Amino acid sequence: KTLTETVMAVLRRDGNVLLPVDASGRVLELLLLLSQYWDRHRLSGTYNLCWVGPMTKNTIDFARSQLEWMAAPLGTQFDTQRGHPYALKNVSICSSMSELEAAIGNGNPTCVLASGSSLDCGMGRDLLVKWADNQDNA
Repeated sequence: KTLTETVMAVLRRDGNVLLPVDASGRVLELLLLLSQYWDRHRLSGTYNLCWVGPMTKNTIDFARSQLEWMAAPLGTQFDTQRGHPYALKNVSICSSMSELEAAIGNGNPTCVLASGSSLDCGMGRDLLVKWADNQDNA
């Protein structure tokens, strides 16, 4: 199964997905992949997609400012007036638990990318503890 198939299988059974990610680098690729998937399948009203961590807003602001260093297809997307590739209109970017709770307050199943490559501290750990007792979550 691909990542998106696995995520969707969990969300469709009304579970939540918690993905630990590094604070930069690959998380940007995952955000772009998942945001584009959400957009193609029109999932934003059905499922929440969030990125949480203390430096998420700084990281995305920096990534947005580095357009000239991105792969050619991303630059072309910007040049053809389809918008900035890291606008991420389907992603709620949260730097605190209160922001996350507001973003997922609709009760929809949620996929959360939690900065920090392990879930031993921070918001990722808080979500792990909160969601661990539900066998539908992953």
